[in-house]
Amino acid sequence: MVNLDAAKAKFDQLTQLKFNLVAENRKLRESVDLVKSKVNDFKPELKEMDVKSLEEELQAFLSDKAGETEYMQSLQLQIMKLKEISRIVRCCCGEEYSVELDLCV
Repeated sequence: MVNLDAAKAKFDQLTQLKFNLVAENRKLRESVDLVKSKVNDFKPELKEMDVKSLEEELQAFLSDKAGETEYMQSLQLQIMKLKEISRIVRCCCGEEYSVELDLCV
């Protein structure tokens, strides 16, 4: 009787493990199908490239983006410096004029 109860418990445990395995397998299959559908949306040129080439392209893109950001920041700094330019000019008639750079940015 003890052996029968132990066997039944073991059978129930194996049945639960099988159920869990089937559920996990279904989820993995769905994930694979999702990845396949996303891959089908890629342009043919990207599909043909290997991973290393794609990583190099990504790094080049990120580098270009960082360079553009740095360039834009330097332009903003130059604009701020230009806005600070202010001079007093004395005319030959004796009048003084304040000359400032007015940027409409």
